[in-house]
Amino acid sequence: MTSSSKALSNTYKYLLRMVFIMVILSVGLGVFRANAFGAINDTSYEIINYDFKAVVKKNHVYEVTKKVTVNIPNNLSELKFDIPTGNYMVGKANVKGTDFELRKDGNKYNIIIKDKTKLKKGKHTYDITYVVREYADKNKNYDLFYLNALSSDWEVPIQNYKFTLVLPDDFPRDDLQYYAGQFGSQDVSNKTSYTVDDNVITMTGSLIPADFGITFKAELPDGYWKKPLNNEWTIGLGGLLFVGAGTLILILWLIGGRDSRFKRKFIAQPISGISTADIAYIFNGQLTIRDIVPLLVRLGINGNLKIVEYAPKNYKLVKLAAPSIDEDRYIRGIYSELFEDVYEGRAIEMEDLGKHLKRILYDVETSVSSGYNSKGMRASTRLSLVFRWLGILAMSLTVASVPILTSMYVYEEDILYGIPIAFFAFSVLVLNMIARRFDLRYDMDWTHFKVSIGMYSSLYAAELIYAGYMIYSCNKSVFIPILILISGVFGAILICLMPARARENARLANRMMGMRNFIEESEPRDVAVLQRRNPGYFYEMLPYAIQFSQYEIWAQKFRSIDVEAPSWFEGLAEGHTVNVNISKDDLENLARELHRFERTIESVYNVMNRRQRIFLGAGR
Repeated sequence: MTSSSKALSNTYKYLLRMVFIMVILSVGLGVFRANAFGAINDTSYEIINYDFKAVVKKNHVYEVTKKVTVNIPNNLSELKFDIPTGNYMVGKANVKGTDFELRKDGNKYNIIIKDKTKLKKGKHTYDITYVVREYADKNKNYDLFYLNALSSDWEVPIQNYKFTLVLPDDFPRDDLQYYAGQFGSQDVSNKTSYTVDDNVITMTGSLIPADFGITFKAELPDGYWKKPLNNEWTIGLGGLLFVGAGTLILILWLIGGRDSRFKRKFIAQPISGISTADIAYIFNGQLTIRDIVPLLVRLGINGNLKIVEYAPKNYKLVKLAAPSIDEDRYIRGIYSELFEDVYEGRAIEMEDLGKHLKRILYDVETSVSSGYNSKGMRASTRLSLVFRWLGILAMSLTVASVPILTSMYVYEEDILYGIPIAFFAFSVLVLNMIARRFDLRYDMDWTHFKVSIGMYSSLYAAELIYAGYMIYSCNKSVFIPILILISGVFGAILICLMPARARENARLANRMMGMRNFIEESEPRDVAVLQRRNPGYFYEMLPYAIQFSQYEIWAQKFRSIDVEAPSWFEGLAEGHTVNVNISKDDLENLARELHRFERTIESVYNVMNRRQRIFLGAGR
């Protein structure tokens, strides 16, 4: 084959390749264009006639009627007509003889036609009606009239347009203006014209392009609109709910939440037959591990054991003489449980102490409770506990209502209920913690009590302040926020006071409080007289001071009084175990050492419980 023949053959092959590539590209382009055209046809339509009538009422309501004729090139799955959102609510929507849906989507309402027979290819007319209810103006200088006759983001050109505006008979038209144009331009030549017939304005136009907006606006005398949609009542309701919740809690407290009243006492001596365990049970209806510590101290004072700190925060209990037969049965029970199989003079170490504490707590509580199981000796009546929880729920529901009411005030149609639920849960939790801390006020030293209840009270106050701020941000008035704060605090105080003691319990608790009152409020000269009469007086009252968390207060009253050093307690000083120094200048040292001992006992008990829970959990 000649070179020219080869060249012709190569050219022929090249042309065939080019034709093949062009065919593939043409087919691909055709498929793409077919898909694109189909996508356009799925959503496109033409508006032939757009007839819009709005009747304005004196209560700032617009009754809207639209008659829209469209041409649909291809069958549609749905058809949307947009209604811009604003300072109003849209309702009572209807499309005559057609299945539709009114849906809010972002900054628009959508009337969505879903009737398949009304979405087929061809011409269709939709008769649409709805009502626009404008919200009350917050501007105190004038009332505003503002109406979009055609939204500027309307996406479909209109062949023929007619707008009829029917105003109230007394509508002041002097300030009535309208704005029309595309993308902010006011060039409306050859597009719209209007006529005025008394209180009816008619505007017509043709070949209206997409994104062409028409707006009517007027600043009317303040108070022109009569009884417009106004949610000011929600703010007043918020204040009323807080007052109502506070009043309800007060009524519950008066009915079944008050303690019986007795004359305040001062008792300077231990009450015969009443131990520190009795005090704990009378006040709280139960015992905790810290209530065992005063009993251990009592065993030490009586010469039945010695508390020795052999390393920092590590103690051992040395067995001494057994309690006398005249001692309380649970005091003897503690001694027996602690020193089972331990010889006198020998000690039980810290690592062995934990397993005994749980049995001791159970035995002591069982023994003490058996003497106070009558209805008249209950630490809290069932009715008062129910009333407390009703009070917590009432106040928490009221706090949770504030986000809902403020959302209603600003006319939010889709209220988010997560915030009210969080408000409710937070309020229930914090009020419950405040109440529990208040119940345990006699089991904590005053500083600890003030810090703990102050912390939880601050959280609750912060919630009330924030609720008040939400109200204030609506109407800029401080009256309702102040009412919220006062009612909320008043309700919380009554909730804390709510659990009423049974009458006999209250009578005995008043006598026990007489001891606490004396320990806390007596003058040093008073205790000096008692100490001179009875050199063991300081130690006789010490377990009760421990029970009432008045360690240092009791010790401070004896700063200038001679008190014998305790032989039953040895602390750690400069690495050595020595008897505690209780000189006149440092009498509080013993109180601090005993407080540290109490915290250590609690820690040992809690660690043991935690280990048991882990073990039982692993066993499952």
